[in-house]
Amino acid sequence: MAVILGLAGCSPQRADTTDTASPSASGPAATVDATVPSPVPTPTPSPTPSPTPTPTPPPLLGLRLQVVAKGLNHPLDVKARPGDGALWVIEQRGVVLRIAEDGGVQPVLDIRGVVNDISIEQGLLGFAFHPDYPNDPRVFVYHSKANNDNVLASYETTGDPNVLDPATRKDLLTIDKERTMVRHNGGTVLFGPDGLLYLSVGDAAQARVNGQDPANLPGSILRIDVNGGDPYGIPAGNPFGPGGQPPAGLKGAPEVWWFGLRNPWRFSIDAQTGLAFIGDVGQERVEEVNAVPLADGGLNFGWPTFEGTRRYSDLPATSDVTEPVLVIAHNDTDGGCSVPDYAKYQAKTERQIPVFVLEPIKP
Repeated sequence: MAVILGLAGCSPQRADTTDTASPSASGPAATVDATVPSPVPTPTPSPTPSPTPTPTPPPLLGLRLQVVAKGLNHPLDVKARPGDGALWVIEQRGVVLRIAEDGGVQPVLDIRGVVNDISIEQGLLGFAFHPDYPNDPRVFVYHSKANNDNVLASYETTGDPNVLDPATRKDLLTIDKERTMVRHNGGTVLFGPDGLLYLSVGDAAQARVNGQDPANLPGSILRIDVNGGDPYGIPAGNPFGPGGQPPAGLKGAPEVWWFGLRNPWRFSIDAQTGLAFIGDVGQERVEEVNAVPLADGGLNFGWPTFEGTRRYSDLPATSDVTEPVLVIAHNDTDGGCSVPDYAKYQAKTERQIPVFVLEPIKP
């Protein structure tokens, strides 16, 4: 059994430390000889007012955990539904659930018949609401298939906003894989502030084939326009698309936005700064986190030429490599094991930071 937890950070109110100025003491009154003209005083320039400093928020002193829901089976992702904020959760086995106000869960969609979750890294891996939901009622899911391929598909709500209609399924994009290569599937589906869909795809456990070749979809983060074609369009500015500006001498699939990744199972976009944070699961010695401007298409993160910042293989990099901003070693000092996700959360207030933690533990 697994639990979804909501975390809240609290910090005490700070005392008001604003200084109060004391009034000046009054001195004796000056006298003036009426027979002598008084000199005209030189005006004293007014001092330029100093800008009011932005107060420093109090430090976060701790976290308080609050149980949001129980009774879930290997949950992998949770998102708030646009409009009312209702929480939807996906289970690896292929079930979408809605968390009710009382903490119970209610079924939204059951696609266990088409989801393959035999491997620890397969199953229903990610989902996202259309940014114009509910005006556009589509919900996008990414899952493993029985033949070992991965697919991006959409479902729609129809009469009941709490149910996705299986009859509305539409397959948009298939990631072809060898039948024996079950791992490294990626799994993040999200929309950027540009309204485009981003999908993270692992290297399909074929690093030397896919890692440094953007002509292959595995080992990449893809960017597509789900409103611009059937089943999707290629956004203007995609580096390998029509009119794009790819790295010198490189050709690639038009969907590819970034490449050179091993298994970016989760990544996030900070709309406030325009940065994307990518947790790329490492191979042998290190884990890495990449933070790059979302607008910088065509970046190569170096896998499998590099693992983190160290040379990993003799495979040459096909373009300049963007190094990670954080490397965590698999040793007793760093305690690295796996970095499947990395995200920044900007709280709306100083006193409450809701974060949802999914711990997939099978019974």
